[in-house]
Amino acid sequence: MKLEWIGWVATAFFASSYFFKQPNALRKVQAGAALLWVIYGLIIHAFPVVVANLVVASVALYSSLRGSTTTKLHSESPAPPARLQSWN
Repeated sequence: MKLEWIGWVATAFFASSYFFKQPNALRKVQAGAALLWVIYGLIIHAFPVVVANLVVASVALYSSLRGSTTTKLHSESPAPPARLQSWN
């Protein structure tokens, strides 16, 4: 049974992530692709592939969660005061 298709699907996911306009969506797709690479690395017994993609998935998920929290905080904050026009 050929399992290298998992690597090809992971590659396609990762490449497609660059077409997402929303940073959080991009990071989530990249995290999913990295997790597919982890599975592929486990199947082929490639420890560096597993570790590298665990790092990528962790950072992508962390920054995605951090970004959504930051966005939520900014959307709930009041609008800044309007600037006064100077009449010089």
